[in-house]
Formats: sequence, structure tokens, C-alpha cells
Amino acid sequence: MTRDEVVSQVIRVVQENVPDLVSGTMDAGTRLNTETNMDSMGFILVMTKLEGMYGVKIPDKEWDRILSVGDAADAILRHMDQND
Repeated sequence: MTRDEVVSQVIRVVQENVPDLVSGTMDAGTRLNTETNMDSMGFILVMTKLEGMYGVKIPDKEWDRILSVGDAADAILRHMDQND
């Protein structure tokens, strides 16, 4: 799976789960907390959905480093590699 594919899925999950917070187009550089106005509960919802979708567990200590769509995709890919 490529990073671009995961980025697309992260964007889709964000748009589906917090649609009223997203305005405009999103890409890998979109900052989750400032550009989407996602609060902590929205962030938890999105991250748990992504973990389930990809069958990964991203340790809670890493969540504070996930600031953008690309950061979320990178964390998913990193933990997918650990599951192989």
C-alpha cells in the first residue's frame, strides 16, 4: 500500500466522521487540529477508525505527534510494517 493511498483513506475517514469541521480540500499537509478544527474527541474517533481499518495499534504516546493527515498516514504505514 502506498502513502498516497493511505493519505486518501485518512482524508475520507476525516470527511465522513467530522464533515462539519472540514472546509475546502485536504491533502497530506492539512493540519488536523488547526485546519479542520477537530477537537480531541474527533481526533480519537478518526484515529480509532483508522486503526481498525488497517488492523494496527498506534501507541497513545505517538498520538501527540500526529498533527497532519500525512503524519497519520505515516504512523499507519509504520505500524503496518511492524505487523508483517
